[in-house]
Amino acid sequence: MLKRLAGSSLQRLILIAVFMTLLVSAFLIVSSYKQQIALSEEKELARLEGIASTLALEIDGDIHQALIEKHGSMDAIMNNDDDAEYFAIHEQLKHVQDANMIETAIYTMVYDPGMKKFCFGVTSTNPFWKHPYLDYPEKLMDDYDHGGTIEMYADSNGTWLSAFQPIKDRTGTTVGVLQVDQRFDSFIQEAERNAWKNALIGIGVSLIIIGVLFISLRGIVQEQENLKKERDELDRLRTELLANVSHDLRTPLSSIQGYLETVLMKHGSLPPDRLEKYLGTSLKNTIKLRELVDELFELSKLQSRDRKPNIEPFSLSDLAKDIGASIRVNADKKGVDLIEQIPQNLPMVFGDISLIDRVIQNLTNNAIKFTPQGGKVSITIAEVDEFLQVTVADTGVGITEEDLEKVFDRFHTRPSGTTKGTGLGLAIVKSVLEAHDSEYHIQSRVNEGTSFWFRLRKV
Repeated sequence: MLKRLAGSSLQRLILIAVFMTLLVSAFLIVSSYKQQIALSEEKELARLEGIASTLALEIDGDIHQALIEKHGSMDAIMNNDDDAEYFAIHEQLKHVQDANMIETAIYTMVYDPGMKKFCFGVTSTNPFWKHPYLDYPEKLMDDYDHGGTIEMYADSNGTWLSAFQPIKDRTGTTVGVLQVDQRFDSFIQEAERNAWKNALIGIGVSLIIIGVLFISLRGIVQEQENLKKERDELDRLRTELLANVSHDLRTPLSSIQGYLETVLMKHGSLPPDRLEKYLGTSLKNTIKLRELVDELFELSKLQSRDRKPNIEPFSLSDLAKDIGASIRVNADKKGVDLIEQIPQNLPMVFGDISLIDRVIQNLTNNAIKFTPQGGKVSITIAEVDEFLQVTVADTGVGITEEDLEKVFDRFHTRPSGTTKGTGLGLAIVKSVLEAHDSEYHIQSRVNEGTSFWFRLRKV
């Protein structure tokens, strides 16, 4: 239950992180949109102000004032085609409008004291001459003498951004105002394009983050599942270990207890030969217990990585010959022929000599144990590319395919007549060889024998 709750909590945290990412992304997209509109508006106003400032300085204020005084209507101008001064300013404004791709007219204005309103003057197009400018912003009236910009405002013709600058005569007196407009609809389209571009980039980044989170979630969930499987497997092995240890310890302990109780109960009445037999059997079982405890301790250290292999060069052939000499007595006692096929002058190998000694002894003793009288056990060393390969083979009872897959498990045992092993020998072999990154392989046929080989890198 706790494991499921932990997994659920982890998934909830990831989902909350995804939701928060979406929320923050949405906020950033909206903020970016608003910021882009504001930046675009600021940029457009600066552009309009630059155009207005430059153009206002280029217009001759005295000529502009004379035109306003000279002509009273558009008809008066249009009927006087040779008014070169009017058309010069008109063409000047039109050229600037076209060059800067401004969609609405650029125009000059003058203030009519009688009407107390601004009136149109020269334009880049052909609106009515001296027509009142009815919807001008208050800022225009307040600041016309030194110019400025007008943020978004609305009149009867739409919504605008504007910039204006004074037109001055030779005495520095303001005689008119130059105004440059941009319709908000035209401006906002470009601003929205930029805003949406940034929004799409933000969405893309958000999707990437969400994708990474989901991939991380899947990886974490998979890792949790793997850890759960490992924990379940460890629990199973722990239960199996306790059962097997209990069995393997109980048998010799029961024997020792039984014999010692008999000795104590019949103290002084047991014949010497019977007493010697009971004590000898107890000692034999005590040695068996000691060997089992030592193997458990060694396997535990190997599998917990507490013991690191002391890798150094050593002579594998000398080691194998020494092992053969030490266990030949056991082989002869059982009537098993021990054969050594070890060439002279083999190169040295890298490894922990004490651990490899244990591997070869375990393999050879295991082979002798499961080989009946009259059978053969061989220790062979051969060069294979950059390795030396050690092969321990027997003509014993063999191993079934089903048992072959489990033969390296702790406490896995297989029958051999009346003999059963503790099941730790090959588990230790596996742990040692894996600690050496050594390649190994086992093959077997029932009633024909078993062959096990492993390789160590040559010096």
